[in-house]
Amino acid sequence: LRKLALCSGSGKSLIQIVSRLKVDAFVTGDFGYHDCKDAETLDLCVIDMGHFQSERAFPELAVQAMKSVPEMRDLSFVALEGDSDPVKVY
Repeated sequence: LRKLALCSGSGKSLIQIVSRLKVDAFVTGDFGYHDCKDAETLDLCVIDMGHFQSERAFPELAVQAMKSVPEMRDLSFVALEGDSDPVKVY
């Protein structure tokens, strides 16, 4: 993979936009069966990491990206903690 699109939470409303970006894969959450079929029709590879999981991963990725900008290196960033996934699988 060389080019990814990333959307934390639910990215299913972005299928059309992301398909025009010519990415190798779209990493997001909350894709249902019909969303996956729509993506398949557009030849868009989707990696569904789950809504909650994508939001938990995003703050660290965002901090890394922001700290790579020279003007932002001296800023402090705080990620909120304590949230839990409301979806339980048994």
